[in-house]
Amino acid sequence: MYFCNFSSPLFILGTVGVVLYQSTTIGYLLLIAHLVGSLTVFLACYPLLRNKHALSQVKIQLPTQSFSSILIDCIEGSLQTLIRIGGIIVFFYIISEALTIIHFTSFISTLTSPLLTSINLSSADPLIAGILEFTQGVTKVSQSSASLQIKLILTAFIVGFTGLSVHTQSFMFAKNLKIPYFKYLMMRILHGTTSSIIMVLLSKTYLLENIHVFAPIEPSTYPLPHPTISITLFLLATLIILKVGRLLKQTFFTFSN
Repeated sequence: MYFCNFSSPLFILGTVGVVLYQSTTIGYLLLIAHLVGSLTVFLACYPLLRNKHALSQVKIQLPTQSFSSILIDCIEGSLQTLIRIGGIIVFFYIISEALTIIHFTSFISTLTSPLLTSINLSSADPLIAGILEFTQGVTKVSQSSASLQIKLILTAFIVGFTGLSVHTQSFMFAKNLKIPYFKYLMMRILHGTTSSIIMVLLSKTYLLENIHVFAPIEPSTYPLPHPTISITLFLLATLIILKVGRLLKQTFFTFSN
C-alpha cells in the first residue's frame, strides 16, 4: 500500500502535462520524477517486504447466492464505493473553499510571506489546496504567478503526496489492515520530496536549455471541470432505484407466497 499509492500516468501526462501546461514534454518529466519517487518509497519499504510475520492468511469464501443476487450486490457495492469516493472528494474540496472564505488562507499567507515571496507566490492557497485535494492543488499551482520551474517542483510534490483526500480514500479501503497512518504519511512525504528533487535536477538539465520553448506558456485558461457533485447525485439516485427495486421484488415474492 505504501508503494502502489501513486498517481495515474494518464492523469500526469494528459491532465497535468497537456491541459494545465500545454506540453507533453512537461508531462513526461513529471512522470519520470513521479516514478523515481515511487522507487524511493519501494526501497524504504523493502525491509517490510522481507518480514514474513507481516504476511497474513487470506481466506476465500465462495458465494452461495444466485447469479442475479451476486450481480445486484456487485452493482450496489460498486455504486456505494463510487459515492464514498465522490463524497470524500467533495468534502475536501468544500474544506479548501471554506478555508479561503473564512480568510484562514490569507492568515497563513501572511505568516509565510517571506517564503512565498522567495518563490514568487502571492498566496498560500495553491499549497493548502494541494495538501487537501491534489487535483485542485496542481490546478491552482499551474495558474499561480510563480516561475515555470517552481510550478513544476510544487506540482511534483503535490502529485507525489496525493493530498489528504486520497489518503482518506486509501484508508477507506484498507481500514481492516491495521496500517499505521503516520508511516503512510511519511512515505507520502518521502515520495513528494523525492519527486521534487528529481524535478529540480530535470529542470536544471533540460528546461533551462530549452527555456524559449516554455517561456510563452501562460497559466491554463481551461479550468478543470468539477462534475463530482453531479456524478455523486446520479450514482446516489441509481443506488436508491436499485434498493427500491430489490425491496419491491422481495415484497412481491412475499405477497405471492
